[in-house]
Amino acid sequence: MPNRAIIGDSEKEKGDSLLDFKNSSRYEGDILASRWLTRLAYDFRKASKNVLKLELYLEVIEILLEGEPARRLDSTPRIRKIINKRAIAT
Repeated sequence: MPNRAIIGDSEKEKGDSLLDFKNSSRYEGDILASRWLTRLAYDFRKASKNVLKLELYLEVIEILLEGEPARRLDSTPRIRKIINKRAIAT
């Protein structure tokens, strides 16, 4: 079953649809990270014609990482700081 997330209410009001992550799915390090990020960006573009909010993008990346990639994110202070401060990302 694909991973699904709903875009926030303000985006739904603009006619955006449900994100299904059909192309990106969870990331466990089995393909190049750049390829997975490209697939993730495609899933976002498919669901929305609006500009992607960086805060949502970073949140989804954290949610979809599994195994070693998730451990690396958690153990790398610079990346962890970016994820933790995603609410003020610009």
